Amino acid sequence: MQTFARVQDGIVAEIVKIPANTPPLEERYHPDLIPAFVELSGPGSQSIGEGWLYDGSTFTAPAPVEAPEDPVPTSITPRQARLALLQAGLLDEVDAAVAAAGRAAQLEWEYATIVERNGALVERLAAGIPLTDQQVDDLFRAAAAL
Repeated sequence: MQTFARVQDGIVAEIVKIPANTPPLEERYHPDLIPAFVELSGPGSQSIGEGWLYDGSTFTAPAPVEAPEDPVPTSITPRQARLALLQAGLLDEVDAAVAAAGRAAQLEWEYATIVERNGALVERLAAGIPLTDQQVDDLFRAAAAL
């Protein structure tokens, strides 16, 4: 069996395995594509796969992809918000900030069905306490887990 890597723009786009006693590569693909194929043989060639880099003579494994950071929820429920604030020891401080922010803020805090991370109330309360963006993000992450 022969194994080939089809390289496109310096990156392995696919791996092609051609069993013995079957038509060769040249009969399977258009002549314009044949130069894109590199035969894989020798030690370590079996580990080469899609996404590997090829500089014309050497294959290199792609850089490892870092795990994405835990995303910040765009919204949480008021219950989640209050429980996260309680756990963080901030609920009384937020309640006082809401009371000081006026009647509209009090109504929103009491009757909203969601708390939006980028909402005006969250931004106003965070600035008044004060909390950094990172602290608010962490509170939203913690709240989403409740």
